[in-house]
Amino acid sequence: MKQKSRLHTVNVVRIDGSKVRSIRAFRDTPKGNRKAEKYFRCKITEFERVYGAGFSTEEDFDHYLKNGAYTLHEGYAFYLIHSD
Repeated sequence: MKQKSRLHTVNVVRIDGSKVRSIRAFRDTPKGNRKAEKYFRCKITEFERVYGAGFSTEEDFDHYLKNGAYTLHEGYAFYLIHSD
C-alpha cells in the first residue's frame, strides 16, 4: 500500500463559542509562516476594531504569536497552529 504524503501547513483557526468558523492554511515555509503571522495579526486587529474588544499592544501581539493563541472570555479565539 502506498503511503500518503503529508501536507505541512501553518493554520489560522477562528473559533466562535465551540464551533470552528474558519481555517486558513499557509505553506509551512519561512514565507508561509510570515504570511500566516500577518494574517493572524490582521484578523485580531479587525476583530478588536469591529467588536470593541480593546486594542492590543506590540507586547500583546508578541505574546499571542509566542503562544499561538488569542482568546476572549466569550469563547471567541484565533489560533496559529502547525500541522503535519
